[in-house]
Amino acid sequence: MDELLRQGGVHSCPPPRAPSVDATDSGPLTVIYASLHGGVCATYGQPEAIPAPGDYRYAMEGAPHTLAFVPVKPGVRASWMPRSRILTSPPGSRPSVFTGDKSLVEAHVNSGVGVGDTVELKLYLNRIGGGAGYISLLVEFALGKVTMFSGTVGSTGWVWSQTWNELRALKGVWHVGMLFDPTPADDGKDKLVLKAFLTGPDGTRLETPDVAYTAAGSAQPPSELNRLELTTSMATEALQLTTRLANDFGMEQFAAQSRQAKAVELDEPILPLYVIPRVSGSQWEAISEIAKTTMSTAEFDEQGVFRWRGFRRFEKAPAAADVTVTSRREISALTVSEEIDACRNYCEPLPGLDGFRPGTRQGDPAARHHPQCGPRKHQGGQLPDSRRGVRDRPAGDVRRQRTRTGRQQGAFRGRLRRRGGGHGGQGGRAGHLAS
Repeated sequence: MDELLRQGGVHSCPPPRAPSVDATDSGPLTVIYASLHGGVCATYGQPEAIPAPGDYRYAMEGAPHTLAFVPVKPGVRASWMPRSRILTSPPGSRPSVFTGDKSLVEAHVNSGVGVGDTVELKLYLNRIGGGAGYISLLVEFALGKVTMFSGTVGSTGWVWSQTWNELRALKGVWHVGMLFDPTPADDGKDKLVLKAFLTGPDGTRLETPDVAYTAAGSAQPPSELNRLELTTSMATEALQLTTRLANDFGMEQFAAQSRQAKAVELDEPILPLYVIPRVSGSQWEAISEIAKTTMSTAEFDEQGVFRWRGFRRFEKAPAAADVTVTSRREISALTVSEEIDACRNYCEPLPGLDGFRPGTRQGDPAARHHPQCGPRKHQGGQLPDSRRGVRDRPAGDVRRQRTRTGRQQGAFRGRLRRRGGGHGGQGGRAGHLAS
C-alpha cells in the first residue's frame, strides 16, 4: 500500500530527493531509496544483503515517520546496490578542473527506540579491478560523537570525528546524513571533502565543517559505487543516496526533508500482501481493489491527507455516536455525500423514550426490540408482551403491519445502509448515526 501511494506521488515519509532523470541526464538523481516500510525492497536500487528474519522487526510505534526497521540485536546489517553506477571521478577527467559529483547519503532514526545507540551508513567503492575502498558516517548517540571514515577495505584509512552534547541529551527522531565531494588531484587519486549534517527532534541543527581528506591512506582512486550498507541498532527509516547535487547544497536543503509534513496516515499492517490485484488503470484502482478485498477503507480527508483504516475498526461498536438527532425532520435532513466500500452507516431508532431526560440514568425493565427484525429468543422461550399479539395474528395482518411500518419509517431510508437487514420501529423519537 505504501509503495503504491509513493508511485502515485503520495508519501508517508520523506520522499526520494530526485526520483526522475532529467532531459539532459545531468541533474540530481536518487540512485538508492529504501523506505524500510515493512520490507527491505527498494523503490530505487536493489537489495544486496538481507539480515536474518529473527534479527529485526517492523514497528509503527516510535518510528521516525510511519513505520521503521527496528533491530532486535545490536549491529544489524543490510545493504543495497544502486540503480546507476556512480564514478567518484570518471577516467580521463584528470587532471582537469572536473570536480566530481557531490553526493548525499542520509537516513532518519529514532535514538530512543532499539537495542543500541549507533547507526552507520557505509559506501563501498569498486576500484575497477584495483581493490575496494570505503567512505562511511558513524553516529554514536550515547557518546555524542560523529565520525567520518575514508580508506581502503582491509588496509589503512583516515578518520575525523566531532562530539556534541546535544546528541547525548536529545532522545528522539534524528535526521543524519553525509555529503561527499570527490575532487581529482594530480596524483590520479580523489581528495575527498566530507561534511556531516544532523537535525534533532526539537529542530536542533548540527553540521561539521568541510573536512578535506588529504592523507595518503584516505585517497580514493577512480571508482564506482558498489553498494550502500546500513548497520544500525535503532529504529531506521527512509534510507537514500542522491548524487549530482548542486554545488551550493547545504544545511537548508538537507533540513527541508526533516520538516516535511506527512501526507499519509496508515493503520497497523495486519494483512500480508503477496500479489497486487490484476486491475487496469492507475495506482488508485489497485488500492481500491485491495480495500474491497480486505474490508478496509481508503480515503482522502478534507486536508488532503490519505487515510487507510483496516477491518479491525469493525471489531467493536463506536463509544459514542458521531451525530445525534431527536426528530424525523432532522433525520430526513441528513445526507451522505459519498459511500465508501466496506464502510457501513446505520440508523438505530430507540423506541419508547417518552419522558426520558438526556444525561440521566433510569432503570428500564422493559425488553426493547425492533418489530421488523422478526422474533428474538428470550429466556424461558417467552416473547415480550408487545410481540405476542403480532405472533398470534394471521399472516396477512402481519404483512399489513409491516407495510405500514415501512411507510412510517420512510424517512430513515435513502442512502443509509442498515445493519442486520435494517432497523426500524414505531414511535421512535431519538436515533444515533454511527460509522
